Amino acid sequence: MNNTQKKFLMLVILIAICIVTNLIVGVTNRNDDEQKITYSETEEIKANSRKSTIRIYVSGAVMKPGLYDVPSDSRADDAINIAGGFTELADTGRVNLARKLKDGMQVNVPTKKIGRLSNNKVQNQDTRVKVQEAASKKDDVKQALVVNINTASASELQQLPGIGPAMAQRIISAREQLKFTSVEDLLRVKGIGKAKLGHLKGLVRAE
Repeated sequence: MNNTQKKFLMLVILIAICIVTNLIVGVTNRNDDEQKITYSETEEIKANSRKSTIRIYVSGAVMKPGLYDVPSDSRADDAINIAGGFTELADTGRVNLARKLKDGMQVNVPTKKIGRLSNNKVQNQDTRVKVQEAASKKDDVKQALVVNINTASASELQQLPGIGPAMAQRIISAREQLKFTSVEDLLRVKGIGKAKLGHLKGLVRAE
């Protein structure tokens, strides 16, 4: 092989090396560009996702006050519903339910003033309380008149019809051996039959 041929061969090799190098560099650059585009698209998706919701604070006369994340196009009505809705004392007429929300906003639901509550409702509540108190007192009086055969003293037992000192002592001895679980347990006591028990019912209890 003469010098001319050698020079030509070297030139061909150099050209081939340049072509391969350019191809490698081009592929690398293209991959870098694709990665940059993918990263940019990912960041844009994340940014759009962050913008799709806003955080608001719902307070006042709602069932579950607190911080909530809601869609960015939400209104006050949506926020109140997420917080469980109005309570019974909510003054709904003072809330603009159509108000559009912004990030960091507070939606406060005021309560009714005491003077604006229904008088009938207040009166009904007072009436119910009085009836309950009267019934409770009546039950207490009735309870006090009924003798507890598990705790009554001998003198208290003797206040019952047909119960004398000896019978009262037998009742006390019987309950010391085994506590009475019902009035019918008095049949365990010597001298108390069904007839006498019938007279005692309504006057005694076992607790």
